[in-house]
Amino acid sequence: MTRFSLTLAALVCVGAPAQADDVRPADIQRWEDGIFILQRVVTDALKGGDAAAIEVLVEAMRGTAAELDPEGEWNCRTIKMGGVTVITAYRNFKCTITKTEEGVWSLEKTTGSQRAKGTIRTGGLYTGVGFVGDAPSRTYEETPPDDNTPAGSADQTVPVIGWFEQMDTNRARLMQPDPVLESEFDVLYLTRE
Repeated sequence: MTRFSLTLAALVCVGAPAQADDVRPADIQRWEDGIFILQRVVTDALKGGDAAAIEVLVEAMRGTAAELDPEGEWNCRTIKMGGVTVITAYRNFKCTITKTEEGVWSLEKTTGSQRAKGTIRTGGLYTGVGFVGDAPSRTYEETPPDDNTPAGSADQTVPVIGWFEQMDTNRARLMQPDPVLESEFDVLYLTRE
């Protein structure tokens, strides 16, 4: 069995948190379909993707979720699968995670043209927004309940849902099923030294 086959087999163990009570109605179906989308796009990526991007994906998918303690500065890179391309792994940018209250953290991607800002809760549920520009035009909670259309072009803001897993002290991933734009599944892979 190849290393890539082992990675695909390991995906059977990866799954979204069981509850998504804070997910908007427009996001429920993509939340529920997340693990199935992930399995399909990873299979496609392993069959026909760029070897360097596959290496990043394999590293990002290595390990299982541990107890959350994500506060701090991180390098973060987005891996996009499905849609426009089979797989693309972008370079590292900067992300910051701060604890806002017991069991709640704020994640912000602070560099790059595509940014993100959202909330991680105990159990791994992530709700946030992706945006282009200096600041999002709205928060996840301000996005209309049944709307998944971008909010304007100059400061395009889209709802993002996902689950956050921290595999060890210096590695974590944010799994984002069925993004509103471009791809079918995104993984934000976070590392620090």
